[in-house]
Amino acid sequence: RQAPQEIQEIRLERAPNVLRARFQAGPHLSGTKAFACGPNPVKWSAILAWLEGLSISEVERVIKQRGFEINGQIVENPTARLDPDLPATYELRFGKKKFLRLVIE
Repeated sequence: RQAPQEIQEIRLERAPNVLRARFQAGPHLSGTKAFACGPNPVKWSAILAWLEGLSISEVERVIKQRGFEINGQIVENPTARLDPDLPATYELRFGKKKFLRLVIE
């Protein structure tokens, strides 16, 4: 499935034991969220649940059904982890129609 030209971008910033997300929800709306986490890599399912307002079990079900891609690669393992200490940019597809660009600063 091809990502649209314009997709929502979320910027993650690491602070001690917390991730801060800055996002643009429209031309005039923006916001921030905070996610408590330890110093270790974080499960993608926890990050997606936090960003999308879903339960972790809902997110893991979608992952197991091959509904999650990172940079065009299908992720089937619901325990896959993200290391938020490494700066990177990820293009994500979650479900059939949700596309995100996640930038870790």
